Formats: sequence, C-alpha cells, structure tokens
Amino acid sequence: MNETYPDNVRVIDLTGPEDTRSRSEILAELAAGTAIERRAKELNKANKEKLADMLDPGETVNAMIGNKVGAKVTLTRGSAGGGYKVKDEMAYGVWLANHGRENDVYAVPMPTEPAKKKGYIDSLVQENGGELPDGVELYTGSLPTVKVTMDKQVEAEMWERSELPEANVLLTAGGEL
Repeated sequence: MNETYPDNVRVIDLTGPEDTRSRSEILAELAAGTAIERRAKELNKANKEKLADMLDPGETVNAMIGNKVGAKVTLTRGSAGGGYKVKDEMAYGVWLANHGRENDVYAVPMPTEPAKKKGYIDSLVQENGGELPDGVELYTGSLPTVKVTMDKQVEAEMWERSELPEANVLLTAGGEL
C-alpha cells in the first residue's frame, strides 16, 4: 500500500519485520499516544452525551468520514424498569443475619483468616501430596508492564501549542489531514 502523505505525517509500519525507531522515538510516541488516547476519550464521552439527547432510543445513524460511512451510531433502548441485583451475596447475607433475618440465610462453613494464609495452605498442599484443596487456586505473579505517567502541564501544552498538529487535526477536524 504505497500512499503519499504530507511531509508532517509520519506513518509507522508496525507489521514490518524491522522496527528502526530509537528508544527516544518510541518513548516520545508512547507519551504522545497516551495524550491522544486521553483526549479521544474525553471527546468521545462529550459527543456520546450530546448525541444521547439528539437521537431517539433505537435510532441508528451513519457517521460519515469524508464521503464514506465510517461507522454506524445507535442509541440503545436501554432496559425497561429497574430492580435489585445482589452483587455481593456474602455481604447481603451478613446484613440479613445482623438485622434479625437468620431464617433467610444459610449457615456456610467459611475458612478463618489464618486458614487462608500462604503458609497454612502450603502445609495443606504438602500433606495432600501436592494437591490443592477445593476452592484454592495457584496464581503466579504478574509480568512487568509499561506504565505511562504523563506530566499534566506538558500534556495540556501539547494541545495548546499544537505540538501534535496531526493529532489536533484528527481529533478536532473530523479526522482528515
């Protein structure tokens, strides 16, 4: 796909066999991408709130990008009525028992806090030939992840000074460079 882009647009082929970007370029692109992602999230939230007042429930409209239908946007009908949903059965059960509703709760055997500790479970696993007790699962630690902490002032200035002109155009002018 050989397309011609303006001089101020850099297209990065992330599918190619070689990534020749430097560490500093990758870091700068990650920071800029984080700022763009946050701005896009803010814009999407504001636009969805506005469209919720403009569309009828169940209505679907085309979102044009250039002269093509880029997306279909629908205001869902939502759910009828309301109700209650028990999202923490244990907490609800404790509440019932504490409010004189003992007949509405089950007596359930629960492990004590010391019985949930690693050392205690280690001894049980060893006693049972390496087999985990029912209701216990083994988990591994998490892998390292890349965390981005943006300088809020620098992020704000990126938009004010048009530090990211392509991003500004994409996020404020309908997505066309």
